[in-house]
Amino acid sequence: MMLLNSNHTFWKTAFRPFFLFGSIHIFIAILVWLSILFSILNSPFVISSIEWHSYEMIFGFARAILIGFLFTAAQNWTGKILLREKKLQLIFVLWLLGRFGFTQNTIISSIAIGLDLLCDFCILYYMAPPLLQKGQEHNRIIIILQTLFSLFHLLAILSLSQYFPSGYSLHFIHLGLFNVICYIMIIGGRIIPLFTTNAVKGANPTKNIYIEKIISGLCLLFLASEFSVYYFPQIYILSSISCFILFLVHSFRFCLWKPWSSSQIPILWVLNSGYLWMILGFLGLGFYHLGKFPFSSCIHIFGLGAIGVFIYGMITRVSLGHTGRRIQVGKSIVFAYILINISVLIRVCLPWFGQSSLAYSLSGLSLFVSFLIFLVSYTMILILERPDGKTG
Repeated sequence: MMLLNSNHTFWKTAFRPFFLFGSIHIFIAILVWLSILFSILNSPFVISSIEWHSYEMIFGFARAILIGFLFTAAQNWTGKILLREKKLQLIFVLWLLGRFGFTQNTIISSIAIGLDLLCDFCILYYMAPPLLQKGQEHNRIIIILQTLFSLFHLLAILSLSQYFPSGYSLHFIHLGLFNVICYIMIIGGRIIPLFTTNAVKGANPTKNIYIEKIISGLCLLFLASEFSVYYFPQIYILSSISCFILFLVHSFRFCLWKPWSSSQIPILWVLNSGYLWMILGFLGLGFYHLGKFPFSSCIHIFGLGAIGVFIYGMITRVSLGHTGRRIQVGKSIVFAYILINISVLIRVCLPWFGQSSLAYSLSGLSLFVSFLIFLVSYTMILILERPDGKTG
């Protein structure tokens, strides 16, 4: 009952409720997805199980972590508290109730979908003004990406609600996924070199000024390319070239950060491994556009690999650093880092050998266990006050 009080520590910063319940969400969603997939549970949804699974991984889980991270980071960027207490509770409740969309009860589903879209509006309402102010020019890409993410969410909902032809829904969900990949391009470029400098003596990661200047443009080019090729398949060569360019640019950028220097620091190498999965995703997607690589493998390299692994690394680090604790993880979390990376290999590679069902079950189980470990290790950290008595 104490958590209902808006003055509780839990509601002082956005990462606490959204990291905790985002992790609870994926924990439950994976269990439901596997139960439906293997006919243990009859689907309670009016959309297909693959549509529901894809939708909730992006607009449920990933969106929750983004909300928690972006509002927490924006406090540092602007020097202002953008979301706390009752405002934070409002956005959290809207997100939480939105998870009951597309259920078979039409009234509940419609209300939930409406509240989920209202959540997007509130996010932009609270985030956009401070990040569009003078002096925040470098953060305007965040608002552009968040606006596009909200648009893809709306289009996915309209498609799932059958206002668009069949097949469009997964297209818009995948655009939402690619949008999250763009966040990793931006955020990864800001934090990985910084964390490496702070944690690894003498590493001296560097940034190429020309690459950093074009990253925002590359994000928008990537989204435009993947949006367009769906409607104009004849431009597949251009989309393929775009992906290969992204692969080369990010490979060069990644090498400048000297990721090998983090090999002895698990909380750092897990972020590097998430970024590496993103790079491999661009390579795979480039070959997909040439008809040489399966699209499902691309989606899971990006979704489970880049997004899943990078998010896992971020929530384990941010939850420690922003609650005044030592930024060091125990053996169970290190095991989870390894396990979630193995889940990517399983999901991507086993279907190549005709073992799709085994890939679904083993990768899903690995992801399930990884987030169970996080919840056991971090729930009280996210709920309790900071040990140093500070607010955060």
